Amino acid sequence: DPLSLSKRFTDDPVPPGGQVILAFTITNYDRGSTITNIGFEDDLEGSLTGLTFASGDTDPCGAGSVLAGMGTGLLTLSGGTLAPEASCTFKATLQVPASSAPGAYPGTTSAVTGDGITGNAASDTLFVHPAPLLAKVFTDDPLAAGSDVTLEYTITNTSQASAATEIAFTDELTTFLPFPVAVDLPAAGFCGAGSSMLLGSLGIDRQELILTGADLGAVGSCTFNVIITIPADLSAGTYTSTTEEITGVVDGVTYNGNRATDYLSVVAGPILRKSFLDDPVDAGDTVTLAYTLEHNREVT
Repeated sequence: DPLSLSKRFTDDPVPPGGQVILAFTITNYDRGSTITNIGFEDDLEGSLTGLTFASGDTDPCGAGSVLAGMGTGLLTLSGGTLAPEASCTFKATLQVPASSAPGAYPGTTSAVTGDGITGNAASDTLFVHPAPLLAKVFTDDPLAAGSDVTLEYTITNTSQASAATEIAFTDELTTFLPFPVAVDLPAAGFCGAGSSMLLGSLGIDRQELILTGADLGAVGSCTFNVIITIPADLSAGTYTSTTEEITGVVDGVTYNGNRATDYLSVVAGPILRKSFLDDPVDAGDTVTLAYTLEHNREVT
């Protein structure tokens, strides 16, 4: 067939209540003809009840093409156009219902069609498992170098029926901060009785936050803070901070969850300068002392 469709879940397994990216690729294998009015349907709820289309690309397969069905369980593409031997790849974000049971959920599209042409149907399997979810946010930036910033973490147990135990993750701070890092850590027990966080070494001039021993009941969550002192000489800019994957044990099985990312915005701190304008002076005379206060808030 000159018209071909494929689909692939790019970032599953996904926990109940999470979001997953579904990527489609359509290819025109005809060497001489443009194919117009390309379209297909994907019945998401035919794979998993409650699975919905949350958002998608604009003009996904040529100008004027449309992904429709947002907020529903039926995703449709219409109005696609492909030149000879051309292809298009586009993505849709799907919302997995929080009530989803762990498992494998295969799904198949309708056949892709164009003007006078019928191509193949495409299939892939969505894997859902109850891994813990991790989020992080710098709650009080942008801020000036030399200030303290609050790094807030939230962990959620996505299992509807079982506790998540032995939850753990690491977060290297020296990917964006110079060594050594100054932090104020939460007291033990902030996410279950055995939970603790320490600042550990990754080797020469590298440090990371290490969470161990967190426990959460079914659909439970916890939020806790780490206070980080931003060095006074840190350059203004936007810094990316990403954890490693969170892990946890549910019903005796160890699951790997997501990495969490946020961006720290640092502005240049105020600078105070002073100078005597008319010295040297004789004893008993007056002298003028000028102060200049500068503050450049630009973030690069």
